[in-house]
Amino acid sequence: MFKKINTTNIAIITIILIFVTKWLSKDKPKPDDPLPVSDIDPNLFTISEDQAEDYADNFLDAFDHTSILDAGTNTDSLNSILNQINEYDLKLIYDKFGLKPYLYLGSHPEWLGGVPYDLKKWIELEIDEDHEVYQKFKVMFKKVGINLA
Repeated sequence: MFKKINTTNIAIITIILIFVTKWLSKDKPKPDDPLPVSDIDPNLFTISEDQAEDYADNFLDAFDHTSILDAGTNTDSLNSILNQINEYDLKLIYDKFGLKPYLYLGSHPEWLGGVPYDLKKWIELEIDEDHEVYQKFKVMFKKVGINLA
């Protein structure tokens, strides 16, 4: 009555899903970058480039936050970082974040169907517009020429 699903069929279905996902999300956005970091007075930064890379990694970890009791974006972690930096630091972090593959369940490699998005797009996808953390990002980004939706 029912056919057995073997590993070959599962692999074929997985590959088809990956290609369909890539085809549906072929319009990859370009990062919004109106104010190059090189144009910012270095005295305005309160963090180093290494710290910016660490914060970028922390942002990604917060977006990918999952545990048994709490799934989804860890906005407390994001808020904690925002309280420690200024808008110029955030621009540096934005640059260090670069493009990270996203698949509506957090970070996933491109080969698995993840679409590369910049920090701005991750924020727009992961945090509700009326959330306090989204509003903080919006105000800080606006000061360096990046506009959230």
